[in-house]
Amino acid sequence: MNESEQQRRPLNEQNEETVVAPESRPSNGMAVAGLVVGIVSAVLAFIPFVSLVVLPSSLVGLSLACIGFWGARETHVGRGQAIAGIALNAVALLLLLGWLVLWAASVLAAV
Repeated sequence: MNESEQQRRPLNEQNEETVVAPESRPSNGMAVAGLVVGIVSAVLAFIPFVSLVVLPSSLVGLSLACIGFWGARETHVGRGQAIAGIALNAVALLLLLGWLVLWAASVLAAV
């Protein structure tokens, strides 16, 4: 077979080997989303007035992490991520509560 005939053959006839994609690992998207929102919420909670944004984002992150945790009971995938998401969102809510208490105390002291 000369070179011009080999070029005219379809690609799958030229290469006898077939490449198989590696098997993907299962993941728990809700747990990952809850963890990411928890990280962002926990970081933002340290900034005094920006921490007011933390309340809705933390509640969303907490619910995502809880859904991911319940999903991990069946699949056993992403349980640690869900627990970390729950913990980080709870810490963000506690930091927000601390800022609100400090703010309220300073307002009452000024009156």
